Amino acid sequence: GQTLAYTTSLRVLIVVNCFVDELPDSVSDLKLVHYLDISETYIRKLPDSISELYNLQTLRLYDLIDLPKNYENLVSLTDLYIETFEDFNRLSALPPQFQKVINPSSFKACFKAYLDSKCPIEKLGRFVLLERPDLYYRLSIYRLENVGSYEKAEEAKLSIMLKIESLRLHWNARRENNNDEDVLDGLRPHENIKNLAIENYKGSAFPLWMENTSQPLILHHLVKMELEDCSCCKQVPPQGHLP
Repeated sequence: GQTLAYTTSLRVLIVVNCFVDELPDSVSDLKLVHYLDISETYIRKLPDSISELYNLQTLRLYDLIDLPKNYENLVSLTDLYIETFEDFNRLSALPPQFQKVINPSSFKACFKAYLDSKCPIEKLGRFVLLERPDLYYRLSIYRLENVGSYEKAEEAKLSIMLKIESLRLHWNARRENNNDEDVLDGLRPHENIKNLAIENYKGSAFPLWMENTSQPLILHHLVKMELEDCSCCKQVPPQGHLP
């Protein structure tokens, strides 16, 4: 806290320390800071004083237990990165003032989700941002081996996430039986997607939306595709159909 008192002209603050678990109230002295990254710490709760950072544009967290009071005062915030959620239910009911800080034309939400019993895939489309999945910008979904069917995968509602540009889909490499083909088919993204990464997919074929034979065409805006350890596939998607 005392250190921050001498850095009031700071524009960028990145904290990398696994032993730090609290952000001091004196963070409010950093009136000019526009980039705050505490994603490599154990900080899970933000002090109410952070609401005084009127110039804060980018906030990077690892996880978040709840929002500070007067969150709506972060009037400049346009980029929110939350690396992972350990429990979707914890943020299922965000306070109404959260809506006031969201400008759909500029706000970018970037999340990593690790699926398990507390974080089922069907909550991706509704658990956060006050049921505003259209605000997702970058989304990474891990532990897809915990998704049981096409129908469950479809409940993620990726196809209605209009602003999502980057999507990463990840399965655990060490597993036996799989239903990867059905799950990947159900994870059809919106046609605005520009970056697609698929890791440890064990299906023998890719779904029609990746072959660009579906209607509407899904990948016609794609600029980058990553396929890692898709060792059971007989062929890659036809690149000649991509722009």
